[in-house]
Amino acid sequence: MNFTFVQIFWIILIIISIISIKRIVLQKGWTLKNFIRVEDIEEKD
Repeated sequence: MNFTFVQIFWIILIIISIISIKRIVLQKGWTLKNFIRVEDIEEKD
């Protein structure tokens, strides 16, 4: 597998951004539960 410079550049850029986002999420103390809201939906007839 031969990677071109551009492909290597984008791979490194994506890895750095994923690590940064992960670090911010851990620092803020966000969890998946904060974004997913579970509610009981009662249907009215």
